[in-house]
Amino acid sequence: METYKISSFDHTPDWEQISPLTIDNYPWYEKGMKQDTSVKLALVKDRLHLKVSASDLHSSAHVVENNGSVYLDSCFEFFFRPEAIENDHYINLEINAIGTIYLAVRNEEGKRRASHEEINQVEVITSLVKGVVKEVSPDDRGWDMDIIIPLSFIEGFYGKVDNNQWWANFYRCGGDLDDQYATWNPVETPAPDFHQPRQFGQLIFD
Repeated sequence: METYKISSFDHTPDWEQISPLTIDNYPWYEKGMKQDTSVKLALVKDRLHLKVSASDLHSSAHVVENNGSVYLDSCFEFFFRPEAIENDHYINLEINAIGTIYLAVRNEEGKRRASHEEINQVEVITSLVKGVVKEVSPDDRGWDMDIIIPLSFIEGFYGKVDNNQWWANFYRCGGDLDDQYATWNPVETPAPDFHQPRQFGQLIFD
């Protein structure tokens, strides 16, 4: 099982000093380029910060409305639950390369898509033009993304978050040309399926 340690800060962290995790497992690889994706995380006061860096020679994103099918685009995904026990409850956050968000809360009974008010609590800054359709270009090299999630948003679903261990996984989809289907913690299913909360890795807070 993969583990990643998250440090806490009272101010903006020195990202150069934070080690990344890498999304480099390809359990369903068939074709296309395997392109690097790394993520750095830090807890800054009452907000979880993620810094994503994705190599991408074929960047494409067409979904501009939140809660659409962003997984079909060049996309980063973060599934997590702020509980130290294994269960099937988790938050399902997907963001395409132009900053469009899909957000749902899942449990044994199914899923509930987040409202627009809930989605607006998650801040996304992307290196591409936010909200503008992106087609594959010969100039493509990749995209970066900063994501800020208030703990108060998470507590709206789970109650007070006061433990130091979460369960999570990180994923990368490839858009039009490179399927990717890459994971951080390995997933063992016959076909691509990111929704495997029993196969999450661990996030440990200092």
